[in-house]
Amino acid sequence: TAGLGLISQGFPKTPATTAPPRTKALPPAVEHLLITSVTASEVTLTWNGTAAAAVCTGACIFKVTWESPEAASGQVVGVTGLTYVHAVNFSKASVQYTYRIFSGDASLSQYEEYGTSISLPGPCNDFKVVAATENSLTFSWTAPSFATTFQLYMSGSLQEFRTASQETSFSQNVKVEGLATGFVYRFRVRAKVSFR
Repeated sequence: TAGLGLISQGFPKTPATTAPPRTKALPPAVEHLLITSVTASEVTLTWNGTAAAAVCTGACIFKVTWESPEAASGQVVGVTGLTYVHAVNFSKASVQYTYRIFSGDASLSQYEEYGTSISLPGPCNDFKVVAATENSLTFSWTAPSFATTFQLYMSGSLQEFRTASQETSFSQNVKVEGLATGFVYRFRVRAKVSFR
């Protein structure tokens, strides 16, 4: 017991008013990222930044990035609202975009690194064969929101995916002919946006 008494006398208690040091954290990713409008010249994105606002020590800011196989990629930083309008040109080419929104804190001049992403248009659903003959297959699918054109791709046993059909507008049913028996083929459909 003497040893216990010496320990309590030798190490004074920390005053109750002393708080642990705070570290600044980056805000979490945005929630409910949506594409709310698509025209021939604009794509409108909206999101919920409530969780981010609860963490930001300064003003919450957002970074918007976009990537496309057919068009230039880019980004804009320092967006202060919960909406961004991306200027596009769907009248010249069929395009597919992937958008990503990153939350940030203006007082730290930094953004979280994971982001929340959405594709325009999204993937086609219920992709299936609806008719088959000895040398042809007919496919159908359900279109995602904002999709206006579609293209079917196929690969043979040792081949990369290549175009299996011409790009079609407002068609969700494509027939591929000239298939050889005894071969394995793989197919995929890709949706795009076009106002041509």
